[in-house]
Amino acid sequence: MSPALKVTLTLAGILLTGLPLLWLTATPAQQQVTETMPEEAAPRRLYATLHFSGQPEYIILRHNGMLIAELRTPQYAPQDITLELPSGKAIDLEAEASWADNIAGNNALTITLEPEGQQACSVTRWGDSLLHDIFTFTW
Repeated sequence: MSPALKVTLTLAGILLTGLPLLWLTATPAQQQVTETMPEEAAPRRLYATLHFSGQPEYIILRHNGMLIAELRTPQYAPQDITLELPSGKAIDLEAEASWADNIAGNNALTITLEPEGQQACSVTRWGDSLLHDIFTFTW
């Protein structure tokens, strides 16, 4: 066998082995873009349940300064709300609630958040006739 034929067969063997490996290890550009997107950018559905003492005049919920829920004179507890919020391991909700001045004693507001596929998390805050506080939920 001549040296030129040996070199040709060797190069052909390397190419035949290398092309499938190149095809298996290369990833399309579109797939690389989707993998680098942050996980927290996608919104997720949360189910919120509001429990309160007495009958508040209003309850307002905000997330990052944006109004996400407003209840005026809710008649009964609990109140169920479905929210769409960015996903993450923690969520801060700013809650404001007001009760009539003639309601004596402390008033409570409990917010329970339940993301789809995760356990529910509840936070309770107490106030007099006005409650304005941050409710932090972590999973």
